[in-house]
Amino acid sequence: LWLDGAVAPGGADGGLLDRLDIAGPFGVGNPEPGFAVPGGTVDFARVVGDGHVRCRLYDPGGARLEAIAFRAADGPVGKALLEAQGGALHVAGALRRDRWRGRDGVKMVIDDAAYPA
Repeated sequence: LWLDGAVAPGGADGGLLDRLDIAGPFGVGNPEPGFAVPGGTVDFARVVGDGHVRCRLYDPGGARLEAIAFRAADGPVGKALLEAQGGALHVAGALRRDRWRGRDGVKMVIDDAAYPA
């Protein structure tokens, strides 16, 4: 898994996405940047829709980051997210704008997860 950087939940904000937009558009030949959220605490996780796992990560400062792992409920990533509720987990994926139902925030689309050593 190739990552471009690490970010705490509090650092994943609209300003960061504004700066990343300068490097776009993303696609073939210019992949979307990947980020790790190291040791984020999983506030909650639940299965939604057709096997997706929605969760929220937070850091020691209390900042939160909404996240989702698509079609992951039956796989190792989904199981790790569901089992880690209240505990720490490293997650990796892409940061995207979240404009669902008038919201203007940031969410992470999770590709992978690992338990801290």
